[in-house]
Amino acid sequence: MTGVLLRTDAGDEPWLATSDLSGDAATPGAFITRSDWPLILLSVEDLPGDFNTEFFESAFGDTLAVVAQPSIVWGVGTANPTGATFGDYVFEWADQAFGPGAPFQLDFFAPENTEGAIANSVAARAAPQQTLPADDATLALAKDALTNLGQTFRSDQLTTAGIVQASLPFTIRNRHAVGQARTVDAIMLRRPRNTRLLGAGRDTLRVAVPDNAWLPGDTLIFVETVETDPEVTWNRTVLGCFQAAQFTRLTCNPVVGQGQTLFLSARAGQKHHVQYFNGFNSLSIYDFSTAPARAGLAISPDDIRGGMDQINVVPNPYIVNALTDQADVSTILFTHLPPRGEIRIFTVSGQWVQTLKWDESDLEPGVPGGLAQAGLGAQTAAQGDLRFNLRTREGNVMASGLYIFHVVAKDANGNQIAEKLGKFVIIR
Repeated sequence: MTGVLLRTDAGDEPWLATSDLSGDAATPGAFITRSDWPLILLSVEDLPGDFNTEFFESAFGDTLAVVAQPSIVWGVGTANPTGATFGDYVFEWADQAFGPGAPFQLDFFAPENTEGAIANSVAARAAPQQTLPADDATLALAKDALTNLGQTFRSDQLTTAGIVQASLPFTIRNRHAVGQARTVDAIMLRRPRNTRLLGAGRDTLRVAVPDNAWLPGDTLIFVETVETDPEVTWNRTVLGCFQAAQFTRLTCNPVVGQGQTLFLSARAGQKHHVQYFNGFNSLSIYDFSTAPARAGLAISPDDIRGGMDQINVVPNPYIVNALTDQADVSTILFTHLPPRGEIRIFTVSGQWVQTLKWDESDLEPGVPGGLAQAGLGAQTAAQGDLRFNLRTREGNVMASGLYIFHVVAKDANGNQIAEKLGKFVIIR
């Protein structure tokens, strides 16, 4: 028997119990038609390991627009997970990718000058995290990752000499669950050669780079303690300039002047989020926070302002049916109104036709939703619908035509909170 619990202040109470959580049995019709059904249906799609999205946060916490995002991104196509865990991987940058001295000028006559500038800049780069040291434990994890990638090697082909402890200009955390995050360690294998090609077109220069520092395009192996012991969670990950057509090459091009192309490095304080869907199991918990309905003047001015766009007229157009409609009972509804306010109605030529004033006691039960549907609270029995009998101030029946209405929402003291203009049509 599988039990689904509703956790309340009174404790865990059974919400649904069934021996078969599949197909129609997952949410039987009898459950939905019960008077105490909480009107909530939860559908969860199990997509463990599927890439979701990536984005950058500024140092102030707002999401960077695409045009302002750094050139260095996650290699979705090259990343290879073990499947042990996924989540929201956060790279919090402490410095520029190539250090504070970037970008660099290419010295084609004395390449050592460019090499020295790169070495000094990378050495001065903030390094809040180091990759794992070149020891036997790290070696065993590296071999696991390479084996997972299908690589075969003799025991003497990969030694601790093939692992380098490198400085990283960022920290790596995995926010694998709401409110939970763990440090992600990384392993960096020694590069086949410590050079990088800089520049573009005919203006290129290959220079030596430091061997003890991560640079864009380098491969990292991720290690996390998922349960009790460290284990490889990603056999291969790469951060680099993957849009080669725009950024010249995977290893990026931090050059200014001759050989310059587009390159924008991440900055200190920026956070790079790479998100993969986690799966769910019998231990998964989904939390819902509920708030009591707000009625009348308990609805805040901000909520009222947010709901003004929902104000509408129904039916619109209003078409008089000679067989069924009578002039003395013809009505329309102004829907989703705030708790109190005023509506002024005009012809298209600006002639004042009628003024309607109301408070929450005048509103009728209407189409379920209203402000509540926008997450802005509810108005209990009154959903914000005000009935209008299509009469002018003089009591005459309103003629066919286009009319303009102006809604002003007011507080308890009669002060204006927000306003909206709209229109409706009468056809007779």
